[in-house]
Amino acid sequence: MLDPSELMNEGQPNRTANFALQGIRGAGNYILTWSDLSIEARVRYFRTGSDKSVKAEVKFISNRVTTEGHLRSGQIPLTSPTSRSTFAKTLHQSDPSIELNEWSDIMEQLCESVLEDYRTGSPEMLLTGEVEDMEEQQWMIYPIIERDNPTLIFGVGSAGKSIFAQLCAVLVDAGYSFEGLEVRKGNVLYLDWETTHRDLLARVTSIRNVLGLEGKSHIWYKRMTTGIEDGIEEIKQVVSEHEIDFIVIDSMGAALGNDASEQKVVTGAFSAIRSLNVTALVIDHPNKAETGLKALFGSTYKSLLSRHVWEVLKDQQVGDNLTKFALFHRKANNTGLFKEMGWQFTFENNRLSDIERITSKEISKTAMKDGQTQYDQVMNLLATGAKTLPEINSYMDNKNMATRMSEWKGKGYVVSVGDKFALPVKEDEPEKTSDGKWNI
Repeated sequence: MLDPSELMNEGQPNRTANFALQGIRGAGNYILTWSDLSIEARVRYFRTGSDKSVKAEVKFISNRVTTEGHLRSGQIPLTSPTSRSTFAKTLHQSDPSIELNEWSDIMEQLCESVLEDYRTGSPEMLLTGEVEDMEEQQWMIYPIIERDNPTLIFGVGSAGKSIFAQLCAVLVDAGYSFEGLEVRKGNVLYLDWETTHRDLLARVTSIRNVLGLEGKSHIWYKRMTTGIEDGIEEIKQVVSEHEIDFIVIDSMGAALGNDASEQKVVTGAFSAIRSLNVTALVIDHPNKAETGLKALFGSTYKSLLSRHVWEVLKDQQVGDNLTKFALFHRKANNTGLFKEMGWQFTFENNRLSDIERITSKEISKTAMKDGQTQYDQVMNLLATGAKTLPEINSYMDNKNMATRMSEWKGKGYVVSVGDKFALPVKEDEPEKTSDGKWNI
């Protein structure tokens, strides 16, 4: 952060000498205070013109006994000396007890310090290759959400995306690891385009009750009505005021506010998310009845700009009091793809009553198996007993698996037993161990 004293002129009145600038470097949301004068200024909503001029909204607030409250606000060109002078004069009219030359100094300090910080952007960092505990520091929720980057979860409506995101919000808020998810504690903000704070409060309460968490949650909630780019300045202010570490965006379609198929719309939204300098979980929807990244709605830049992408597939029948869904890892930047992760949420009288993990083998017995790789589907089938090639083909929706089975036999993944294929005889590594830990 800048040292504001470097910007003071010789002979500057002492009453303006003691000022401070607060804000995330380059984030475009600043608070400046002049403690000796009991004056505060807030600067946000930055716009850069084609001529490199910079405009921003400036709002002055007085904590002085004679002029307490709002003084003056307006959108001004920070790069224009004339605008600085004019605004100083209007401030002097609002509070004549502060001399005009003091107001002029205040405007000079504000414009120069904010401009330098805004244009500098995030500070440079030296990469030494000596990072300690890298794996521990890498994740907000292992193995799903990496820190300081966006993770995208997509699936059809009512597939379980939102309730899983709400579970993640509760876990991060509490710093509570659960069913193989290793969680880092942080301050949470839920950005909601789809429901209300009452709906989320009820869901958070029920999740906490199921987990047995005591006390109160501290999840911040903001109902959104504009696209994320249009509302980013207000979001930055919330992130700054509450020191937010983790945000949930529910959901991306509404957050874009425009045509999701346009590259500039998607890249603009992800740039806005990145400017927050937090970990983000983004919920989205598919646009076609397919699985995998090709089903992701809109621009391919959604996948490219996300650190991880998970697809949610569900298995639920009409009248069921439970929701079964599985997360399939479709894209990763710094890791390999993790094994699918199944979940079951049980409801009683429309209230959540239980949350549990389900295994890959259980997934393979449901319609969710279509999200698994061919290898996992066949291995889970053979785990129930040896099968003939026609039986395997039938299980795989009449695909001809002869070539693939021959390949896997050559690699030792399967063996022949008469006219059937079977798994090699070896000790099976359980997905969940006797001490309750999951093999990811």
